[in-house]
Amino acid sequence: RDLPYPLRRQRQMCIRDGCCAIATLCSLDRVVMSVAILPMAAQLHYDAQTQGAIAAAFSGGYCIGLVPAGLAAAAGSPAPVLLGGLVLWSLAQGATPLAADAGLPALLACRALMGVGESACVPALQLVAATLVPAPFRSRFWGVLSACFSVGTMAAYVLTPAIIGAAGWESAFLVFAAAGIAVALAWAAVGAGSVSLDTPPLPAAPHLRLGGGNGAAAAVALSLIHI
Repeated sequence: RDLPYPLRRQRQMCIRDGCCAIATLCSLDRVVMSVAILPMAAQLHYDAQTQGAIAAAFSGGYCIGLVPAGLAAAAGSPAPVLLGGLVLWSLAQGATPLAADAGLPALLACRALMGVGESACVPALQLVAATLVPAPFRSRFWGVLSACFSVGTMAAYVLTPAIIGAAGWESAFLVFAAAGIAVALAWAAVGAGSVSLDTPPLPAAPHLRLGGGNGAAAAVALSLIHI
């Protein structure tokens, strides 16, 4: 509110770029396991049922975390919720090789925790858009974010096999976890402290207003299509 327009505009562009990076990583990180599970299964002797349980653990954590994440994002500032989710799922991603070595229960718990972290992404991103982006540009903003989800999926299918071939399946989880922590640090510097409710939000459609139950419900509904 107190910044001159060029600085406000620069801040908004930084947050936009941060949202795009987080959306890309969100989609990328959830796909890594679908590629890495092949060498993991060969090394750790996972049968088809075990592989299905590992995939289901992530989806279960995601579903469990959706409603709390949506409510938390709608009740206060969505940016810290987004930051917390990014840190949580990145740490869980990086811990996956250790959890796999520890045994199946530890791996299932780790993947469920990653799902809980990722459940914060879409509700928080939607509410960042509702807070920061002027109404005429929200559809364009969400369209760009949706494209970033697709870019992340494609990048995972291209990069993960190359990383696994060069350094083993463990390295894929570690590389992308490190990328997530790096983005989290950048978001904490330019994003998490910039989107807050201490300044009046830009005009929002009634169903997207912060602090309303309908806003949380809309955020959760949008998240379900990204499971």
